[in-house]
Amino acid sequence: MSSALRVARLVTAVAIAVAVGYELWRFVDRGLHVENFFSYFTILSNLAAIGVLAWTAAHPPASQSSRAAAVRGAVTLYMSITGVVYAVLLAPADVGKPEPWVDAVIHVLGPLVVFLDWVLEPSRRLAGRKLILAWLAFPLAYLVYSLIRGAVVDWYPYPFLDPDESGGYAGVSGFSIGILATFVAVALALHWWARRPRAGTAVAYQP
Repeated sequence: MSSALRVARLVTAVAIAVAVGYELWRFVDRGLHVENFFSYFTILSNLAAIGVLAWTAAHPPASQSSRAAAVRGAVTLYMSITGVVYAVLLAPADVGKPEPWVDAVIHVLGPLVVFLDWVLEPSRRLAGRKLILAWLAFPLAYLVYSLIRGAVVDWYPYPFLDPDESGGYAGVSGFSIGILATFVAVALALHWWARRPRAGTAVAYQP
């Protein structure tokens, strides 16, 4: 299993790198603002996933430090939410998508592999549940950044963050609260899964 997971991590990391690189080239070729490209949560989470997948392929979870485990858990959370938000909010809209194969890699394949990798071989050296607050810091900072920058340049990376598209700031708040609740729920689930007692042990889950 471990060797198969290493191969899957490397293959997925390469696939994501190619997909993101190709989409960046298309952005530049079309004369679009590169800073907008790097303002998508999907792009940022996939870039982080490339590094984490490559690192985990070379350093299996059992040998990783608690800090490495925390970073891997954070990226697993971000990629999982990328997949969920895409499936629930973005895929049905069918607007502003990248090419189909890029779309499949960064919104489906990448999130699925990163999530399943955690399920099959979780990082056991996680700190207590207070770590989840650190995991949530980046999404909250991203939300603030997107709203402030969007108001300044009149461009938002996602329609549910655009007041004109989501029914004003009340709509944006509703979507944001719902997504934040999903972040918390998935984070708790990932954390519990990694720290749950293994078969044959009587160690209780410690928060």
